[in-house]
Amino acid sequence: MRSFLDAETGVFWDVEDFPVTDRVLFDQNIRLALANAGYYGKVSITAYGDKKREDEYKVAGITFVPGGSKRARMHRMLVDMHFWGVANRALLRNMMVLAKDIMPDEDVYQTQFEHYLQVMTMRCWNVVLAVPDDYQLERLPCQVNWTVWRWSDLLAGGHPLDDSLVYQQPPLEEIDRVLSVENK
Repeated sequence: MRSFLDAETGVFWDVEDFPVTDRVLFDQNIRLALANAGYYGKVSITAYGDKKREDEYKVAGITFVPGGSKRARMHRMLVDMHFWGVANRALLRNMMVLAKDIMPDEDVYQTQFEHYLQVMTMRCWNVVLAVPDDYQLERLPCQVNWTVWRWSDLLAGGHPLDDSLVYQQPPLEEIDRVLSVENK
């Protein structure tokens, strides 16, 4: 039986929120961190940020999407996550989001971002997050079970927070639906 642990993981990364100096090492450490949490499927990374650094990401095999303001990057990330989800709707997938300020706040736009992640969870997608090291974990929605890393742990290829690991299977009827679509 397939599970999230061997499913593909799409990483959507706001490089302005979580900058790195060595993109090749970052790519390796993301894969190591996912493996440390038991995720062994294919990994693809899409980065969103300042256009002037675009070429630096190609060397690491990271897709780069130039963006402007935080709001513009978040909007583009949401659109790309949606299209990635639609293209892979019949398959079990993991969606990793590396961006700050995605949980509810005063800004309605941020609330929409969090709402979208909850909808993806309800559709049997596994949401994986990185949060700033000083993030207050009680701000995470309690009605969903997400795998969560503190940024410094993820950046080092380390382990996620112990109480955030997702080893649960989606409902059996959803697995049957996904497998029947895959076998057509």
